[in-house]
Amino acid sequence: MKLRHTLPPQPRLPTVALATVLVMFLAAAALAAWWHREATATEAGAAPADVAAEAIEAGAVDAELEAPSGFEPYIFRTTGERADPVNIIFLHTDAATTAEAAQRLLGWRQVVAAGMNFKEKGGGARPTSRQLAADLAAGSRFHLRIQSVPQTDTQTYVLASVHRDDPMPCGHVGRAFDETRDLVARAFADAGYRTRYVDLQNTNSGLHCDGSRVAGDGRAVLIDLSSVPRADITRGRIPGAY
Repeated sequence: MKLRHTLPPQPRLPTVALATVLVMFLAAAALAAWWHREATATEAGAAPADVAAEAIEAGAVDAELEAPSGFEPYIFRTTGERADPVNIIFLHTDAATTAEAAQRLLGWRQVVAAGMNFKEKGGGARPTSRQLAADLAAGSRFHLRIQSVPQTDTQTYVLASVHRDDPMPCGHVGRAFDETRDLVARAFADAGYRTRYVDLQNTNSGLHCDGSRVAGDGRAVLIDLSSVPRADITRGRIPGAY
């Protein structure tokens, strides 16, 4: 008697597995369609909505913190020689408000020191309004000169020059223009003020009393003081130009 060999029944794919495969296929198709639309939009020059929003915001900040022009990017001795670079520009403010904000944030005190002039490219000049300093070791100090810009002035920015003074037999010699500028910039940025660096290309060095020459990197920091109330100019006056 011959025996018949019967093949075992083929296993069926469970219904749940079939449904899972179908869902995965549809999801992949939808993802491919979305990717195609984004690629097409990018090739056509359109930016995704979130990227466009960031670009608009960045443009608004840059416009608000725009560097002024028309000034010489150095301060000058009363005899006319070029001295230190301008390395800070306070925006939307005046000299008294700038000095008060700097004293509050930095803790520096007002001092009387040699005056310098801030020149305009058109030929005019403004004197130093206020000077602030902070004593360091071995007779050195941080030193900030602030341009004279009264509250009634039409100029809406204040130039400043900051450095570290080191004592020499002939007097103080200004150094560390970049490092001291960055120290001031960090203090204002940490306090919530908008800041931005700009390149003034003022890398020429001035001659100091000891015969040395020290230059900066040519950059200045913009500091927006538009949120600071105007200072009361009837108090806290010391000798100097207002």
